[in-house]
Amino acid sequence: MISGSKTILYHFEHKSLLQYVDNTSSIFQNIYSSSLTNNNEIYYRDCNKQNFYYESIQVKVIESGYYSFHGSGDIDPYGSIYKIKFSPLDPSENLLDQDSGGGSAFQFRLDIHLAVDMIYVLVVTTFDSKETGKFSILIFGKNKVILERLSTPVIQLIYSSKLTDDSPTYYRDCQVPQCHYETL
Repeated sequence: MISGSKTILYHFEHKSLLQYVDNTSSIFQNIYSSSLTNNNEIYYRDCNKQNFYYESIQVKVIESGYYSFHGSGDIDPYGSIYKIKFSPLDPSENLLDQDSGGGSAFQFRLDIHLAVDMIYVLVVTTFDSKETGKFSILIFGKNKVILERLSTPVIQLIYSSKLTDDSPTYYRDCQVPQCHYETL
C-alpha cells in the first residue's frame, strides 16, 4: 500500500515517470485471470517478433489517478496498454506503455496515470512467440477498475470474389509488404 504524501520515481527503459501521490492511497482493486490458447487471436508484436497469441482487455477507471498492473503466470506474460483502441495490424498505434518485466518480481508491471473519461485497452501476450498458458493481472490504484475482455465475433458467410492487380494494396507485415485486399 502506498499512502501519505510521497514522491515515487519509476524508471523504465528509455523513459522515467515521476508520480506524485498527495494524501491518497494505492490499494489492491482487482484481479483478472485468464489464459492464452491456440484459439486466441495472433498478431506481430513488431517486425522481428511474430505470431504472438494475445488477449485484449478494456480498462475503465471511475477516478483519475495512477494505477499499477502487475502480470504473472505459467507463461511469461508481456503487457501493453493503449489509449482508446488496440490495432493488431499496427501495434505501435495508440501505445502508451509496455513491459516484459525484465528483472522484476512480476513478469510485467505497468505504472500509468489513467483518466476517468478515457477508455484504455490492456493487451496481454507473451515474451516468446506462440506460448500458451494461464496468467493473472493484479491491479492497484486509487479506486475501482472495470475490466472487460474484448472479443472478436466470428461471422460465417459464403462470399465469392477475385483479387486482381488492380485491387488496392496495404502493408500487412514485414514478411508480405504489398497485399491486395477487398473490403466487405
